[in-house]
Amino acid sequence: MLKGGSGAFGGLSQSGMSDKRTMLNGYVKFNGVKIGAGFLRRDNDGYKVSPRSDLWFVGLSYPAGAWTFDTQYYRLQYKSNSDKGQFMVLRGTYHFSKRTAAYASLGHMKNSGNATFSASSGQAGSLPVAGINQTGFGVGIRHMF
Repeated sequence: MLKGGSGAFGGLSQSGMSDKRTMLNGYVKFNGVKIGAGFLRRDNDGYKVSPRSDLWFVGLSYPAGAWTFDTQYYRLQYKSNSDKGQFMVLRGTYHFSKRTAAYASLGHMKNSGNATFSASSGQAGSLPVAGINQTGFGVGIRHMF
């Protein structure tokens, strides 16, 4: 739990304010397939418009030879307004070796109400107009040292 007060950020301007997060998650793995799910409840006194939100998520990872295919679904709902976001992402990874891989991912963010969630983690200039959906695509090579 984050507490507010002098020097605090994220709207927690008073010492009696807090940002509390409660999370439950887990996964199972069988025959290489991994399925995970979770829930995060947030009570944030610093966000006056809608201090309470729930985030649900579920994902699947499937290895197939040198490939790994992943999918993930997230749903964020604010309790006191109609703002919500649903995000679906698909990713394929090709493993050249134990340390090097190439990957491609495709994500789609569906915004409702006045939500402005981005498919690209909200980088500067990437937020959509309120209630508008956004799709993102990325490719890359990863090498672990």
